[in-house]
Amino acid sequence: MSQIARMIRKDEDREDALLAKADYLRDHMLTLEDYRERLRDLQRKEIYTGKGVEDKLEILARFTDMLCNGSKSKKLSSQVTDLLDVLLREKTMANDQVKQYYKNFLININE
Repeated sequence: MSQIARMIRKDEDREDALLAKADYLRDHMLTLEDYRERLRDLQRKEIYTGKGVEDKLEILARFTDMLCNGSKSKKLSSQVTDLLDVLLREKTMANDQVKQYYKNFLININE
């Protein structure tokens, strides 16, 4: 009987160790996914770094034309959002201008 109890205890210990390892790996996987998202965000925003104000405004005008022509692409709305963020951080556009742009062009894009 004690041999069966030892075997059961040993199996329970293995199961606990495997569950702990699975939790550990899941936590690290979530951390890596978070880092990957942050890196993608930085890479998207770097596209516009170093370009002149006129270039950024020209790109925004092209994006606006695409939105006005009925494009409902999530990628386009993401690019516009990133560009507006850069323009806001560089103080090329005021916060009110960015809000108005969102209201006019981006609020209803995914409906």
